[in-house]
Amino acid sequence: MRLMVELSAEHPTLPAAELAALAAMVEGRLEERDGSVALVDVPDLAEAARFIGSRAALTHTLSAHWWTTAATPRVMVPPFGRIDLKGQTFAVRARRLEGHHPEVPLSDTVRAIGAILAASGKVDLERPQVDVRLLLSEEAHAGALLREVDRKALEGRHVKHRAHFAPVSLHPRWARCLVNLARVKAGERVADPFCGTGGLLIEAGLVGAKVFGSDLDPRMVAGTRATLEKFGVEGAVVDTRDVGELPEFAGPLDVVLSDPPYGQSSTTNMEERTALYERFFHAAKEALRPGGRLALISPSADLRERAGRHFALVEAHDQRVHRSMTRHYGLFRKE
Repeated sequence: MRLMVELSAEHPTLPAAELAALAAMVEGRLEERDGSVALVDVPDLAEAARFIGSRAALTHTLSAHWWTTAATPRVMVPPFGRIDLKGQTFAVRARRLEGHHPEVPLSDTVRAIGAILAASGKVDLERPQVDVRLLLSEEAHAGALLREVDRKALEGRHVKHRAHFAPVSLHPRWARCLVNLARVKAGERVADPFCGTGGLLIEAGLVGAKVFGSDLDPRMVAGTRATLEKFGVEGAVVDTRDVGELPEFAGPLDVVLSDPPYGQSSTTNMEERTALYERFFHAAKEALRPGGRLALISPSADLRERAGRHFALVEAHDQRVHRSMTRHYGLFRKE
């Protein structure tokens, strides 16, 4: 069985990487990708759509995949004659992704498909029993909608809605993406020793992890505690601790997540950043169980390279934020 997944186009590699990680958690595999469309083999369509749809940050829709054809009306319309709706109501919705195939008249194509499906079903644009989706990328992909991802919920957890504001805080969609890349599971022990405003802990806690956070700034700690309570993350342990205390404070851990301090306003207690990062890597390695994961967003490729001296690199992604800032994502494993 195959899911047809409409990915966000916000980054060239992270949406597909997030999807691949989530698919693996339900024993699935990303088999094909055509621009913003990914096809995923899964053992259970409904369960995979429920799980991925409830967690993904960089996905729009998940559908049961019917077929893929060339993106021309004479080729992609006739196969709908094979569909027997058995009297169910339906709607047909087509999307042109990333500007592909501007020559294809979407309205006419939708009408042609609707006329074919009307032979076995009834049109209902408001609450259809079968929501037919046609996604145009390099090719045309057809299927029936199973789930739309609620991305508004991520906006509701923006730093402006937290107890303490910091202008450099990671947006919740990228924090959730990092949690998903690390394949955080419900019940796992997850820590962020530079918790800041708590963004990574919120996302890990909301997927069911037991979260631990620490920071040198007591204001950040107090704000993170209040924020986690506000968003319903229960059982979190957050304290004012030095990064070197991570093993005794939170270990043994399954995952360490972090977006370490690097801005001029960030607190390092006057410690040189290279030394701080080295202590962080040593503490994380000691705190993690064998096979544990470190998921890191760093301000430089050099910091990610340093992490690779302590852990095995699993995957890496770069995200240009603006001219003077690039985020370097890295997922590592303790061997």
